[in-house]
Amino acid sequence: MFTLAHELAHIWLGAEGEGLSGFEGLFPGDARVERFCDQAAAEFLVPARELKERWRGVKGAPEPFERMARQFKVSPIVVGRRAMDLQLVDRKMFFEFYGAYTTRERGRAKRTRGGDFYNNQNTRVGERFATHVILAAMEGRLGFKEAYDLTGLRGGAFQKYARRLGMDLP
Repeated sequence: MFTLAHELAHIWLGAEGEGLSGFEGLFPGDARVERFCDQAAAEFLVPARELKERWRGVKGAPEPFERMARQFKVSPIVVGRRAMDLQLVDRKMFFEFYGAYTTRERGRAKRTRGGDFYNNQNTRVGERFATHVILAAMEGRLGFKEAYDLTGLRGGAFQKYARRLGMDLP
């Protein structure tokens, strides 16, 4: 959301000819336009007045950045950085939170196995379409190379997907 708001600020300024800005990290580069776009995005997503008002109710609570993130519908890092910029928290508190948060998220990402390739084919190719293509290939009405091209699957992946759909290839 922050990146989208930042790039919209470029468009509002008429600076879209510069292209998408780089990822300078947590602190923007020296360019005035980049700083302005960062500030505009921050104010648009997490207005200073609202954050200051709401911060009083969460500053002593567990996970204050996460709570505010849910209210503003942004990442906890955006709220944390905004709180630091508005001097609601000091740099030390922000960077302690940032380190713990990124470590926790990396650990979460490693534990997640991801989706199932063959289940995704039902959405990507379409189960009904794939069934007809596989049947046509099995009956010789369509060459396997053409079936591969139509489904975007090759060899073993094509055969395994066919089996998952309940069809046994020769």
